[in-house]
Amino acid sequence: KGRFQMKKQTIFDMAAFLGSLIFWSWLYMRFFYAYVAVVFYKNQPEWNLLIPASIILTLTAISSLFIRGLYSRHIPRWLVLASYTLYFLILFYALFLKNIGRQGFSLDLQSFTYNWIYGDKLVPTMNIIMFIPLGFLCKLSWKHAAYFTLAISLVEGSQYLFHLGIFDLGDILTNLLGFIIGTYLLETALGKWVVRHIHYIFTK
Repeated sequence: KGRFQMKKQTIFDMAAFLGSLIFWSWLYMRFFYAYVAVVFYKNQPEWNLLIPASIILTLTAISSLFIRGLYSRHIPRWLVLASYTLYFLILFYALFLKNIGRQGFSLDLQSFTYNWIYGDKLVPTMNIIMFIPLGFLCKLSWKHAAYFTLAISLVEGSQYLFHLGIFDLGDILTNLLGFIIGTYLLETALGKWVVRHIHYIFTK
């Protein structure tokens, strides 16, 4: 029985890794390859394979380990901490280092809708997605939404003040939407199930 369980776990792990690899390869090459090329390494040919491969393999490893953890109902502390460390490093880069030298100001709350309809849909979509994990750390409430709005407004203001990007009310709105989605997902049946199996990590 023990050998059968080990074999079953090995097959599951391989399927989770392969499925994650296929998913992240498709998602990255379909939506993010050109964007990352311009933002992170300025289309330098020598990085055209190394960077995508590193990103895809990192995301594959993390997601397959999370799938394994959900299956076995045991997610190790280091995996959660490592995932959020990587997330905050990427978030810091996106907020403060991506647009060094640029400065702009926009009070158009609906600027992201124009981009979705007529322009680059990836940017407003990523403005939502990249704050969903941050929402996972908070419960859904008006107070948390207000704190987040204040914090992201200060970030946008510092981008303008220190020539690190564009102060855009549309970005604040999409970032807030992503944060709220994250907090809402914790209130769903799946979110509560995940929390029940992760909570003890921080209490051991």
